[in-house]
Amino acid sequence: MLPLLYETTDPILAPGRMRYLGRLCKCEKCVSVEKLNGDYTLSAVFSPTDELIGEVQNQRFLAVKPNPFDQPQYFEIYNCGYDGVGRLSVSARHIKHCCYNNVVISDVSHSAQYNTPAGHWDFCTQVSTPKSLEFENNFTFSCTISENQAMEIGYTKSDTLGAFLNEMANAFNAEFHYDNFNISLLAARGSRKNYVLRWDKNIGSPRLTLSAANVYTHVVAYADLTAKYTVGGTDYEYPVQICSSPRVIDDFIHNGSGRLAKIFMYNATDTFEEKNIDPTQGENYRAIKARLNWLAAKYILRTAGKGLQIAESVNLKVNFRPALDEMTAVGLGDVIDVALKGGRTAEAKITKTEYDCLAERWNGIELGEEKLKLSNYIARKN
Repeated sequence: MLPLLYETTDPILAPGRMRYLGRLCKCEKCVSVEKLNGDYTLSAVFSPTDELIGEVQNQRFLAVKPNPFDQPQYFEIYNCGYDGVGRLSVSARHIKHCCYNNVVISDVSHSAQYNTPAGHWDFCTQVSTPKSLEFENNFTFSCTISENQAMEIGYTKSDTLGAFLNEMANAFNAEFHYDNFNISLLAARGSRKNYVLRWDKNIGSPRLTLSAANVYTHVVAYADLTAKYTVGGTDYEYPVQICSSPRVIDDFIHNGSGRLAKIFMYNATDTFEEKNIDPTQGENYRAIKARLNWLAAKYILRTAGKGLQIAESVNLKVNFRPALDEMTAVGLGDVIDVALKGGRTAEAKITKTEYDCLAERWNGIELGEEKLKLSNYIARKN
């Protein structure tokens, strides 16, 4: 798709305030790069003979199709540069950054609160409450996560809305999908795809490095609580920490041997609304212990593939291979398999994509959080 050029004269962006200027027909290069919960950028090069070359300016917008699945997205131009023959190179960032730069006005009378993601967003953005945004907000937010988590940013101090959204993604271990003015927070972006990259088929001249330095085999959930009880008319109160039994990661993920190598300590204190316990009541203690066992198991299932490293660290570098048309079926957030040499298989999530908007094909992808990386393995068209 050739880029479309837009402008707006309104100080506050909104969907109906974008004015179409025309199609840039002499575009020589146009590439979008998106990282999971991270940067979303566009780079393009235009011929000096393009009729609209003089209209391509900072703070105007390019609309392009940035991947095989989404509709054209707006990217705001923030850098323009000409070479010796008049070619124009531009850098642009997704319109979500215009939302990110809004300021959340603090209200120190509010402390950190438990709420769902949608509840946190409403509290920070509704102008009818003491907490509001510095500027008008025309971005919509949606989320189907019903879990409650404590959030502080935006409740007790001024900050940007971008910082608040990033903190919310971390608090709920969730992933964003941006669609122009629409922001969706998902429990997991993408899905499990039946696609395999094979060492001897569509991976060329690889160099493989394995490391087990940061492998966790077990998770222990713990809670810092307060023991309060009365014996013989005397009140006692002291801090107490209760831990789950070590939950074996492999039992939940790979059905493996469960050999103890390294324990991940998961602080589940904030999941307890009532933090006082009576240690003289055995039922109370056993109920908390059982809940912590359940929370440890839940944490394993929720974080597998999203940061809790449960397998050897893999860094796989590859050379170009012929175009893989079937790769259009996978995208950011999807989980695929990589069949390695010697029968090993690594399961990894796509965490970064680079898309050729003109040829409408992937240039490269990265898998995993420093666990598995494949980049530039699809041949570019000359």
